[in-house]
Amino acid sequence: MGEPWAWGSTVLGAAFVVGVPGAIQARVSLAVRHAIGDVARGDPSGMARLRAWYPYALRERLVWSYSAERDQARRERLSRAYRELTGELVEQRLSVLND
Repeated sequence: MGEPWAWGSTVLGAAFVVGVPGAIQARVSLAVRHAIGDVARGDPSGMARLRAWYPYALRERLVWSYSAERDQARRERLSRAYRELTGELVEQRLSVLND
């Protein structure tokens, strides 16, 4: 590893190993956050996008969004979306996460 090209290859390889998955995760996270916001606002296209991205996203993001929401109509939309995606009640999952 004394050659300059070897160091360059190592740094480039590390950048790819860390950078590519990080960039993908950031994109998925952003898409899910926007889809959850659209669902809460009542945008019909939000649920389709959320359904598409949800298998790749942190499952609790929708639960925490529900928990943080203060508007009752928006909470109800988030609750219905969670039920549709998981078949479970968001309140039950929230109580498990809070324990």
